[in-house]
Amino acid sequence: MTQPLARALLLILLPAAALAQPRDEPIAPPAAALTISLSALGLLPLDARFTRFTGSLRRDPADLSACTVSLSADVTSLEMSSSSVRDDMLSPDLLDVARFPSFAYRGACHGDVIEGVLTLHGVSRPLALGLRRGADGWDVTGAFRRDDWGITGRPLLAGMTVRLHLQWRDVHG
Repeated sequence: MTQPLARALLLILLPAAALAQPRDEPIAPPAAALTISLSALGLLPLDARFTRFTGSLRRDPADLSACTVSLSADVTSLEMSSSSVRDDMLSPDLLDVARFPSFAYRGACHGDVIEGVLTLHGVSRPLALGLRRGADGWDVTGAFRRDDWGITGRPLLAGMTVRLHLQWRDVHG
């Protein structure tokens, strides 16, 4: 191959190779929303959202089914429609925000599932979450039993199952 032809091929292929490099997509407000849902008395929905969290999705544009996700949230940023229920949720009986002010999730994507570890309330346990790419971003959903993480107080107030939803707009398309 002649030198001019080799240079021309390099100029064409280098930008494509740079685009195919793994990249980090930020997960944080305002482009993202992190919410939880519980059921008081097993019937009444209790919805909440965290206003302070940060994370990233690292993915390879050449293989969208493989990625890694990391997320950490400030538990004190929990917002609910009722301030008294919020105070109960942050109390030592439930989230115990004085001892456990944050939680974290780390995982690896395998197709439409994230296999990872949730560290909450001082306990780290495996938790699989569903991953779906939508038209303009990503949705992560899952559910867990709070007593598996040592959060056993007030079962009538908050039920035993926590449903988690993380949604964010894809800034890179």
